[in-house]
Amino acid sequence: MYFVMDLKKEYNIVYHVYIPIEYAILAYFYYLNINNRKVRTCIAYSVPLYLFASICLSIYLVPVTEHPGLNFNLSGTLLITWSVIALLSIQPVMNFSIAATPIFWIAVGVLVFHSGIFFFNSAFRHIQAMNSVLATQLFTLIIKGLNYFLYFSFIIAFLCSQRMKKYILL
Repeated sequence: MYFVMDLKKEYNIVYHVYIPIEYAILAYFYYLNINNRKVRTCIAYSVPLYLFASICLSIYLVPVTEHPGLNFNLSGTLLITWSVIALLSIQPVMNFSIAATPIFWIAVGVLVFHSGIFFFNSAFRHIQAMNSVLATQLFTLIIKGLNYFLYFSFIIAFLCSQRMKKYILL
């Protein structure tokens, strides 16, 4: 029981490590799926710059024992940008709906998730200082709800990718 309680108390440390890894993976995904050379170059440079910025934020501004809202928002701002560019770059396929493409669902999921948590992340530390119970309830409601949306959109993207493979092979 003590281990579980201790783990709940220290989940912020996991976020400080997870967010940069998630950004690098999603940035790489967008790098592979956006054909514009200038955008791809920006994405490639953004990964080490973001990793450096995130480490600096975690060391100097947001202690690893606190929620890394700034790290998340910086990552989210970049991912929202890549998502919008990806959505605007989708090449139509004859007799195939744009909503049936995997990139559409991944970009929409990332866009909705990071747009939805942006303001909450900014206010979380202030809400937590005023009312930690309310902050925890809001965190659970907002973050988990948007996480479900993100994961469902990823599932749909994987299903669409299988469907596209079958369509292309025919």
